[in-house]
Amino acid sequence: MTIGMSDEDRELRDSVRGWAARHATPTVIREAVEAKSENRPAFWGSLAELGLLGLHLPEEVGGAGYGLLETAIVAEELGRAMVPGPFLPTVIVSAVLNEAGRASELEGLADGSLFGAVALQPGGLRLVRDGGSVTLSGTSSHILGGQVGDVFLLAVDDAGELAFVVAPRDRLDVTELPSHDVVRRNAEVTVDGLELADGDVLELDSRRVRDIAATLFAAEAAGLADWATTTAADYARVRQQFGRVIGQFQGVKHKAARMLAQAEQARVTAWDAARALGEDVDVSEASLAAAVAGAVAPEAAFQVTKDCIQVLGGIGYTWEHDAHLYLRRAQSLRILLGSTAAWKRRVAQLTVEGARRVLSVELPPEAEQIRADVRAELAPATTLEGAERKAYLAEKGYTSPHLPVPWGKSADAVTQLVIAEELRGADLVPHDMIIGNWVVPTLIAHGNAEQIERLVPPSLRGDIVWCQLFSEPGAGSDLAGLSTKATKVEGGWKLNGQ
Repeated sequence: MTIGMSDEDRELRDSVRGWAARHATPTVIREAVEAKSENRPAFWGSLAELGLLGLHLPEEVGGAGYGLLETAIVAEELGRAMVPGPFLPTVIVSAVLNEAGRASELEGLADGSLFGAVALQPGGLRLVRDGGSVTLSGTSSHILGGQVGDVFLLAVDDAGELAFVVAPRDRLDVTELPSHDVVRRNAEVTVDGLELADGDVLELDSRRVRDIAATLFAAEAAGLADWATTTAADYARVRQQFGRVIGQFQGVKHKAARMLAQAEQARVTAWDAARALGEDVDVSEASLAAAVAGAVAPEAAFQVTKDCIQVLGGIGYTWEHDAHLYLRRAQSLRILLGSTAAWKRRVAQLTVEGARRVLSVELPPEAEQIRADVRAELAPATTLEGAERKAYLAEKGYTSPHLPVPWGKSADAVTQLVIAEELRGADLVPHDMIIGNWVVPTLIAHGNAEQIERLVPPSLRGDIVWCQLFSEPGAGSDLAGLSTKATKVEGGWKLNGQ
């Protein structure tokens, strides 16, 4: 799986993957690792010629007129291939400047003649406002792409509030820093009373800037996680120990399964954030999607790349294997974006304030007739309250629409989606049977007529609430260790146990 879902997206993915295989060879990557400082990649012009630096930018500045989703697909693939160079900071800078309405640098960022650099934490940078003048002083936090960047997007402290300023490299004192990520390296800048012109301090909400960054960081993290998961699984299929491939051992196979789940979480959150930021949705909804991506994807990439090294064993710890490069990149993303806890707090804050991510599925044409019928049948329920409303919904089959008629509606997948949308739109909530969702299908399939009539309708209405007993003092939740027994006797069953 990849972030790209449509045929067009997958074609873009395949194109980028093929380009990366030709240009980001093991030799190229190792040259970047062994270099004393980061250099501008020789292949950058080729990347620009493909239009990959400006997919999300308007055509009038040399872009392709697409959206952030397409750029996220590229970021995922370049991360997967550990492609050297400042693609990530460059597209973040151009995306932010485009939204801020600052066009002077966009053409250069799109055609590859300008490189971007970004710092998302203010460090010691402070804005000083004195009358009509604004100056910048202090030392920045770590700057992604700072060793080769031309256009710097810097977080600053503006009287206790976070703001972002734009400055060219030739106005900054840039210091290269030792970098945990030895392929794409960091720097810091120092300024003392740098005068800023109108437009250098972006009026764009700083939260939007961080949302764009979180989305593209998450996309690259998804690529890292995908590489690590694939590498670990491939190795576990062939590496033998104790006469068996290690993938057959439960400890390894469970770890690989968790890695796949985390990689998919990184991918889906990045995909959703990229879609949300490009859709005409409420700002808080888009911000929530981006915050979820920021909370999930970099952390997932870190955990998966770490587990990859553990599955690889001794070879994974060597300098010669690329696994440590992916771990370094994932850890760097997690640090540069801001702590996972901070992004989780952002998710919680937005949720408490009422933000919700509303998702929908494109349904086939026949769904419209289904929708009309469902909407008409639900209309009377909107006039009822409490138990009467739940009883009506249960009688019409809306408690569990997938159940067979008359208990449900024998609803197929499309009908179930339509019903869910219409219930939400009408603010109707059927009874949630919880454990009853397991019990009722069993009763319908195996109960006699009297049992079904006595237990199923009241369960659907909520008159009967089911619980499930899994534990015993001597067995815990180990079903195989239960001592309670049911013995069939005349007229029913005899239970013994605790």
